[in-house]
Amino acid sequence: MILPLILFALLVQPAPPQPADSPAITDTLVKEQRSLQSLELVDADPEEHGRVAVGSRLIRRLTFVNKLDREVFVEVLSTTCGCTKASFDTLTVGPASYVALTAIVDVAATPGPQMQTVRFKSSWNVADETGVCAVKYEPEIDYETLPSMIRRSAPAGSNLQLNTWVHWPGEVAKRQRIHDLSCSLPGFSHGAVRAITDGPNVLAVQFSGAVPPPGAYRGDIYFQVDPADKPVRVPVFLRSLAPWVATPGGAIFDGPLTVCAVELKPDQPSAQPSAIRLRNPDAPIRAFLEPADAAKSVRTLRVERSGELTTCGGTVIEVLDSDGNILVLIPVAYFALPREP
Repeated sequence: MILPLILFALLVQPAPPQPADSPAITDTLVKEQRSLQSLELVDADPEEHGRVAVGSRLIRRLTFVNKLDREVFVEVLSTTCGCTKASFDTLTVGPASYVALTAIVDVAATPGPQMQTVRFKSSWNVADETGVCAVKYEPEIDYETLPSMIRRSAPAGSNLQLNTWVHWPGEVAKRQRIHDLSCSLPGFSHGAVRAITDGPNVLAVQFSGAVPPPGAYRGDIYFQVDPADKPVRVPVFLRSLAPWVATPGGAIFDGPLTVCAVELKPDQPSAQPSAIRLRNPDAPIRAFLEPADAAKSVRTLRVERSGELTTCGGTVIEVLDSDGNILVLIPVAYFALPREP
């Protein structure tokens, strides 16, 4: 009889009281952060911002304390959109110390409820874990831009058009005007506006330009929209592709190796390779372009290391056409192996 009474007493025990200064945090994603082993959420701005004006900036701040008895490292892993940026105020957090994560969202003209998220990671010497911060809102749409973000890939030197469309909802024609166009991508400074015949409430914003040298580029298209002269920012992610490909894609010199042959082949119509340039001319690397064979489209690049390797480092070989345009980039790494005793 005593054992059932003890079990009953344990079951009806009241829940332990919560600290009086504990913040009232109700959103789902923030509740999930309470399960982190390393960080405890102690303060948070609201997740839900309601209806907000297009072009406005939303800022959300989360504050954590390190629960472990060792140092924790924190970093932002990703965001859901180019309109969102995030950072920690420090990258290392000592035991019982605080760290703040700040998420910034620039509100684009995208209809309907929106949720932007930030994935972050905390790690220590034996483990790591990830968490999520979210910002919810609904833009007050007088108009919408489609797409609200542009991702394109194109060969370097080719002509490319970047387009976004502005739509004023409703069936009645409205006064429509777009002005003050600009683009921060290199080579895309001139923009134009054209009407769309599918409907009276749609205008297209178009930028044209030559794709810059091979690499990854991040820029923005900006313009103002009537009737409220509201600013629009459309993030653009452009990957410029080299018109030639290299096989292998790079070279590594680790001591014994002294020569590497790289095969160059055109992937897009372009001029022929005619010159070589090293981004780090002090590197112990030399490159020679073998003469062209009229019967073959393939060219051979001979990469050599000069002298004995005594250091570690790297460089990039730029293969150029006669006008100085980059046709392909070839990374090179070199390092000296430790000598046997």
